[in-house]
Amino acid sequence: MTHLEAIEQALPGRLFKIVAQNPDVLWVRAADFIAGAVFASENAWESEIAAAYNLLDDDQLADPITKEELWSLVLLVRVPARREDLARHIAQDLRYSRKVPYLEGDPIPKLIGPFSVAHSGGLPRTENPIENALRRVAQHGELPLLSSVLIGKDRRDKDEVERLLDLMEEGSADG
Repeated sequence: MTHLEAIEQALPGRLFKIVAQNPDVLWVRAADFIAGAVFASENAWESEIAAAYNLLDDDQLADPITKEELWSLVLLVRVPARREDLARHIAQDLRYSRKVPYLEGDPIPKLIGPFSVAHSGGLPRTENPIENALRRVAQHGELPLLSSVLIGKDRRDKDEVERLLDLMEEGSADG
């Protein structure tokens, strides 16, 4: 698979323009980010990735990358099949920009997709004690009291404030 085909699969349906290319590397500009593609061999992956980024040198580009675009660089890195360890190492390499490795022969990861607010399921959701406390206060119809206490608009009776604090602490010891 060519670098162009990899980028087309990673950016389905997106329009892009080639920014820089040579036989080993391809960089394209889409509306909201710049994506590149390179093959990383087992023994020379560091120099191959460095060469990919060096291709973006301003002196070589007809349409240089802006400072804002530097934050949106993503490099697809094809890794030899069955080298998950190398792919993991490349993904954790913090030099240059974000790198998205994939194993040769595996599907190309999508760089864009639909936005979702659903929990991904990758990591367990952690409890948010402030959110939980506010929900308990709202369920008991005490949001006006809470906002009044927080803003300090009116002086409140000690019993009212203690009732509010009890509501907020309710269940927090369970976590």
